[in-house]
Amino acid sequence: SVFGEQYRLEPMSAERKARWKKEVDWLLSVTDYIVEFVPSQQIAKDGTSME
Repeated sequence: SVFGEQYRLEPMSAERKARWKKEVDWLLSVTDYIVEFVPSQQIAKDGTSME
C-alpha cells in the first residue's frame, strides 16, 4: 500500500503516483453504490396513508 510508504511531503515518482491513484480509486469505488432513501407518502386505494 502506498499509504504506509509516504512518510514526508515530497514529489512522488510516476510509478508511485499511479499506484496511489489506483488505491484511492479502489477505496472510493464504494461511493458509487451509496444511495439515499427519501421517504414518500402514498395513498392506498382504501384511503390509508403509507410512508
